[in-house]
Amino acid sequence: MTTRITGLRALINKQKDNKTEFFDKFKKEDGACRELIKALHLLPQFMFNLRGDRVIIYYKCDKVLTVHKNGEIELTLSRVKKDSVLGDLFDNARKYAGTTVPLFDIDKNFNTKDKSEWLKLLLSMSAYMDEYNKGKNGVEKEIQQRIVLENNLLGKSEATDYFIIDTEYIAKTSKNDKVNNGKFDAMAVHYSEDTKLPQLAFIEVKAGNDAVCGNQKESDKKQSGVYDHWFDVVKFSNISDEFFKDKIEMLQELKELGFVKPDDKLNDCLAKKQIAMKPFQMIFVLANYDQSGAELIAELEDIEKAQKGDFRKNDFSLEQIKEFKENVKNIDLRFAVSSFMGYGLYDENMLTLEEFKKLLIKNTKGK
Repeated sequence: MTTRITGLRALINKQKDNKTEFFDKFKKEDGACRELIKALHLLPQFMFNLRGDRVIIYYKCDKVLTVHKNGEIELTLSRVKKDSVLGDLFDNARKYAGTTVPLFDIDKNFNTKDKSEWLKLLLSMSAYMDEYNKGKNGVEKEIQQRIVLENNLLGKSEATDYFIIDTEYIAKTSKNDKVNNGKFDAMAVHYSEDTKLPQLAFIEVKAGNDAVCGNQKESDKKQSGVYDHWFDVVKFSNISDEFFKDKIEMLQELKELGFVKPDDKLNDCLAKKQIAMKPFQMIFVLANYDQSGAELIAELEDIEKAQKGDFRKNDFSLEQIKEFKENVKNIDLRFAVSSFMGYGLYDENMLTLEEFKKLLIKNTKGK
């Protein structure tokens, strides 16, 4: 038994050392990885995420580029149109359009040790993504990006109570968990004067009335509504301690790379060195919702029923219902209201379900 535990610890330490070695490449003053960071500092519409053995770059919260630990760069071409001019920039790229493939290795097809080359690549990819999304409803993606910027970098971000540490997060209870328990627009660390320890928060953006209940045309893929996302968290909320351990580390990494504005609150948060495991927050940002509609009230009432054990589906076993009812206690459900038309996230603008429902009913009756 002792040998097995020692071996496991050695494996964990080796994984940590490998991650540290990879991360250090982005902090060095020379080299391709550092030049990528310098380019990203000039392009706030992109977001950097370190995911263990790879770095993923998002543009308006869509994945566009991955840098693997082995030095390979991978472009996400699945959303590039077949007749795109991408082939004019990169040899043989057209045959890869519509797929995600390793396109070239670091330092081979272009000079990755030159910041301007990274800028050219990133701006090209952003143009292709805009081309792909033209005419589509990209409002939620734009709002996600504004939330990241206004809470991490721009304006009075140092005054907000949330630091965004990840986007497009796929919920898994552990690194080895193969079950997808839902996808969330953002994950944040919540910290203010009223919190003894930093708290984890999942954020979901919904734009327009159709989005709150997942309404879609029959030809479209079914989208999750407010209740669906809340229930994803209910299923996910029985999280192991392991899940929380690297979240402060993620925030520290973003600070070291210059993707979070340094200030006293951030330093105080990082000094805690841990995150409170329960409860954690589930925050809905509901944008451009016409309050004359009844869709949202119905979603909120279904959540209220489910909090008492009356879930939408009736095919759960008694054991599952018992587990879900316990899991509900782990969730601090909040609804963000406008920060004078901005997307800064402040404690005083985070309403409970009861507070938000009262506000919604009051505003609806006034119309």
